[in-house]
Amino acid sequence: MIYIKPATFHVLTEYQQNKLKDCVKKMSENPYTKMMLQKLIDSGDKLKFIYDPTQQGQALFNKNTITFNSDAGMSPEQITEELIHAMQYNLVYNHDMPNIINNYEYEAKTFEYLLCTFYDLDIRPNIQFICFSKIASEFSTQQCLDYENLIEEIIHTKSLTPELEAKYHEFGDYWKTPFYNKPYDKNKKPELIHYFFKHFYSHE
Repeated sequence: MIYIKPATFHVLTEYQQNKLKDCVKKMSENPYTKMMLQKLIDSGDKLKFIYDPTQQGQALFNKNTITFNSDAGMSPEQITEELIHAMQYNLVYNHDMPNIINNYEYEAKTFEYLLCTFYDLDIRPNIQFICFSKIASEFSTQQCLDYENLIEEIIHTKSLTPELEAKYHEFGDYWKTPFYNKPYDKNKKPELIHYFFKHFYSHE
């Protein structure tokens, strides 16, 4: 799944490679993300990790290439989110993720928060707050509480029921940032979240 290769831009330094390996190791210590990483490996798709200081945004996934613009962009939560994008791209969306809607970003950030909060993906101190802030920074205080309640309901039911998915889309339709300001498609299913509950989460 993972390899480092010279590209148009800079090869990762040894320090950057070690940060990447440490994050993947942490994800591998969690049974849920370990299984998903294994699925990514089994898919046969390979990922490239490169460094480009001219890139806008700390980290960017695009067609199985993950580009970082600085050491700061290689934070554990950022690496985790980009690997989640790789899971989306390779496992559920069949290499078809056009950058014309906010759905994929919203799903990835929600999924990361779900993992870090309720499945103990302990990749760094305060990770729950960091992941939550990616979404909640655009919400009012009441919306933050309602969003947390939604995530708790999803975990409690161990699925994304039609009713919960409708609530999920309500937040997705509202969520926009200066960087993620594209339209949101309320008819598009969050396939990675459905995939997770179908394949990995025990219903016992």
